[in-house]
Amino acid sequence: MWNCTSIITLPDSIGLLSRLQLLDFKGCRNLQKLPSTIGQLTQLEKLRVQECESLESLPDSIPTLPRLQHLFIDTCTSMSKVPETMGLMTGLTRFSTDLETEWHAVAVGQQHGLKDLLVRKCSDEGITWLDRNSSLAHLHHLSYFSFRDCPAMSKLPYTIGLLTNLDWLCLRRCQNLRELPNSIGQLKLLTKLGLTRCSSLETLPDCLGALTSLEELWIAQCRSLTKLPESIGHLSRLETLRIEGCGELQPLPESLRQLSGLMWLQILDCGSLEGLGVLRVLQGLRIWGCTSVINLSGSCLIVLDRKRWDPSWYRYDDGNQFLSVRGDLTEMRVVEANDCGSLRLVQDAESGRSILQRVHKVDCCQLITL
Repeated sequence: MWNCTSIITLPDSIGLLSRLQLLDFKGCRNLQKLPSTIGQLTQLEKLRVQECESLESLPDSIPTLPRLQHLFIDTCTSMSKVPETMGLMTGLTRFSTDLETEWHAVAVGQQHGLKDLLVRKCSDEGITWLDRNSSLAHLHHLSYFSFRDCPAMSKLPYTIGLLTNLDWLCLRRCQNLRELPNSIGQLKLLTKLGLTRCSSLETLPDCLGALTSLEELWIAQCRSLTKLPESIGHLSRLETLRIEGCGELQPLPESLRQLSGLMWLQILDCGSLEGLGVLRVLQGLRIWGCTSVINLSGSCLIVLDRKRWDPSWYRYDDGNQFLSVRGDLTEMRVVEANDCGSLRLVQDAESGRSILQRVHKVDCCQLITL
């Protein structure tokens, strides 16, 4: 019952729905109370009360639900506590909550069986309580940790390094986050790291190179980011590197040449490819071509290794057509395209070499070959 803003209460008879597995009241902004009879829903697996701004608390019977696996209580701005017996919810594997105050941090630390944790509206106070209580030390099974829509958060918990089984860390719209803690280098099993719209993030720590299991790194719309650490070259298992909308980024570190496992490199709207030193760095990478041959807006580069996909074709942006290229091509230099041009693969008439050529669509574009 999404966005049913007229609902204030629920009937006690809801406890008679003995086979109910999903109960979803997202966006019921005037819902004030859940009946205690919800504790009778022995088959309930998912309970969602996100954006229920008038909901003051959860009934004490919630922790007795034997099959509850997913609980979503974020953006419940009137809620000031959770049941004291939350620690009894040993089957809970996915939890979504705000992280503004002490009780939020305590609730997180009680869920020892969590695999997925999504927190919103984090404050530095909530982060401090999380560290002070060593709440993360108990989350031995946590695999996915996401911070979303946290404009008041300027730091991550330094105890994040205690999440020794963490596989994926996602930071999205954390506008005042200025740095990542050095303890992040302790996440030896981390395979995915995503940083999106963290507009105050200026640098990444040198300990980034200690993430020896990292396979995918996404950095998007981090407009204050000025450089990547040289230690990025130590990420021997990195397969995907995507950087988008980081206009202040300085020349890429020479250590990128050491990324022998890199299969996908994407640089989009980060200023001049020449200024970033892309061509200089790419000389040490195994590349076979550019996948954005149809529409390259801004300074854009996407390259793939032949291990990822068959290099004998590209897919067009519309997904319906293909462009054939030489299947034996192992290296290709890249040129910069602007908003009014695109790139295509051609055969040089004099040398016989395969080259990328800018195709001019309007008068302002000039033909450039490399």
